[in-house]
Amino acid sequence: MVDYPLAAIDMGALLAGLEGRESIVLMTCSGPPDEGNYPFRTVVLAERVS
Repeated sequence: MVDYPLAAIDMGALLAGLEGRESIVLMTCSGPPDEGNYPFRTVVLAERVS
């Protein structure tokens, strides 16, 4: 689990790293809200194991 600043997150790079593998990406808003906007995204990457 990693918290990324919203302006710095590169979803393409996150998803490309799991390409070709059985995996899941969970992402949610996090951090203190500022007028309904959240400054961070908490990302969990999981890969299937047998």
